[in-house]
Amino acid sequence: MPVALRYLALQLWQEGRLADAIGILRHVVMLAPGQAQPMAELASLLVATDRNVEALNYLASSLQLNPNQPAAWLTVATICVAAGDLSSAENAFRTTLELDPSSVEAITGLGLLHIRLVRFSEAVAHLEAAVNRGVNAPSVYACLGEAHFHTGDFKRALGPLRKAVEALPEEGAIARKFALAALVVTAIEYTVEDALRAYQAAAGQHAQNVESVLRTSFQVLCGYGYREAGIRVGAALIERFPGDAVIGYQLDALRGLECTEMQGYLFSKPLSAADIKPILMPDRERIAGTA
Repeated sequence: MPVALRYLALQLWQEGRLADAIGILRHVVMLAPGQAQPMAELASLLVATDRNVEALNYLASSLQLNPNQPAAWLTVATICVAAGDLSSAENAFRTTLELDPSSVEAITGLGLLHIRLVRFSEAVAHLEAAVNRGVNAPSVYACLGEAHFHTGDFKRALGPLRKAVEALPEEGAIARKFALAALVVTAIEYTVEDALRAYQAAAGQHAQNVESVLRTSFQVLCGYGYREAGIRVGAALIERFPGDAVIGYQLDALRGLECTEMQGYLFSKPLSAADIKPILMPDRERIAGTA
């Protein structure tokens, strides 16, 4: 009887009749309390109906019976991310990968989690692995570009950011990050005018004013040790908008120090991933669909 009821519940789940499926799986769990799989399946249904606390209780019971369930650990990770318990989420993602190294959802989830934890080098490794395994979600490309940007690898940021912009042209924050990366890459090798043209071409309708863009790129270039390019951009900023005491002081100090080791005392690297957070959730279904 429990086996037949379980398959009926799964069929109802596929048909979108979640309430009916939950009711039947509750009955299955009561009839077969020693079976781990129905508990895990019931937990997944409860998560789909935003009953995460109850789902976590069933998952704990299921994993106590059988800890070797990668799908159950992945559900635990999802619940922990939603609850803001990022440390437990990371442990659950890693356990999923130990049990199933091919889990694209776990690899992707871990990469996105590392963005939130400001561990960008790890984010790059996992998100690149996800893309190589077939993930084709704009949010993943945006996060991968963001991670490359914050590790100072601006050239490698351009590719994934471009793909994100092509898929989500209305997302101004992503377009501006792509444009900023284009500006920085160009400023390192060419003139400030060339860099501004690259920015305008990449940003399009989402372009910000020149003063704001130059200020941001000045901080980025100096914060990541590109002293000569930083000096060029700083000089262009002062020339266009004279009278800024702070930029003037930083530019004079940068010229006077003549080394990159001291730049950390004057400039800080941008660390916030807030620009891309609003687009992470809408793409979760598309990410999962690549598995």
